[in-house]
Amino acid sequence: MDHRQVIVRLSIGAKSDLFLSALHKAHVKVTKLKMTEKELSFTILKKDLRTLKKVRRATKVKLKLRYAKPQLVMQPMWRTFLGLACCLVVPVIASQFIWQLDVGGAEPEIVRDVTRYVKQEMDIQVPISQDGFPQEMAIRQELMAKFPVLAWVHFRKQASHIEMNLQMAPPVESQENSRKSHLVAKTAGVITHHFLTSGEMVVGANETVAAGDLLATGVIEGLSTTVVTGASGEVFADYWLETSFSMPRQIKYYTSGAWKWEVVQDDKPALEEWKLPGWLAPYVRIVKRQPYQQHERTLTEEEVETLILPLLQHKLLASLPMKTTIKSEKLLHVTIDNDKVKGRVLYLVNENIAQPIPIESGEEKDVRKNDRTFSR
Repeated sequence: MDHRQVIVRLSIGAKSDLFLSALHKAHVKVTKLKMTEKELSFTILKKDLRTLKKVRRATKVKLKLRYAKPQLVMQPMWRTFLGLACCLVVPVIASQFIWQLDVGGAEPEIVRDVTRYVKQEMDIQVPISQDGFPQEMAIRQELMAKFPVLAWVHFRKQASHIEMNLQMAPPVESQENSRKSHLVAKTAGVITHHFLTSGEMVVGANETVAAGDLLATGVIEGLSTTVVTGASGEVFADYWLETSFSMPRQIKYYTSGAWKWEVVQDDKPALEEWKLPGWLAPYVRIVKRQPYQQHERTLTEEEVETLILPLLQHKLLASLPMKTTIKSEKLLHVTIDNDKVKGRVLYLVNENIAQPIPIESGEEKDVRKNDRTFSR
């Protein structure tokens, strides 16, 4: 019910008393009745305005109406409270869903195929709840596995809108016309095993080779003909690698603690993050992070082998080609001088030592297995 107050004014005359009597019979509540020499005024509720108009037409009096509080926008009514509740609750509920998902950044054909795959194969249909939307990493990995032309998939989220920006991979040049080659040793070592896709090995397992020696030939000699196939693949060998290191004796290192949820106001990356409503997300984040604690330690000669060698081995492996392994290691010597720790380490490394060298024109007629040295 509308409880806004309406002020009614009319001129005093023969019909004014009749008008008030008719309002009383119609059960219209009249308040703040005032009378002057020429005018009569009183207040009613807006819910009685329709009855007031019927009485006016019956008595044929002229009225002037105005609201008692025209500046009052919202009235203390159940409809007002319901409207306020809807204005607050509906946006919060709506912000828990993704309403628009766009794909762009690539050729129209790729965009069309990716959009169809996301909707049909991955079954991502909007609107979809924020919690029901798959992780970005999972979507990226599946799309890049399905579409090899993609180098990366960027995600841009704004409120309830997600845009997937496809980044195309650079075109791969065809190797059909590339020059055929032999495989030679890029460093000295003892051959352990090999994986050839073409060509013929000219050295065997446990055989020692020097840098530049021929490992696999790309020229296959038959009884009456010679075929240039080119050699490709991997040839692994063991070799010793000596390295040195120098580092402060006083070191700082960090240890990780247990994962925990935190309320933060920064943009640092996190393992997981709660999906907050759109109106709250710009101001605060609830993320899962792993805390780190800093420590300081003074190294001794005994601790170099237990603490430093694993770090040096990890660093060395990161600098070597893939599939390289370290079979063994030996700490040659360690010295501590002027708050510095210095030492030398010897590693037994197993690595693919094969590198291609182009087959020159006419070489298929001159190559011999007993002459295995090539200039680098």
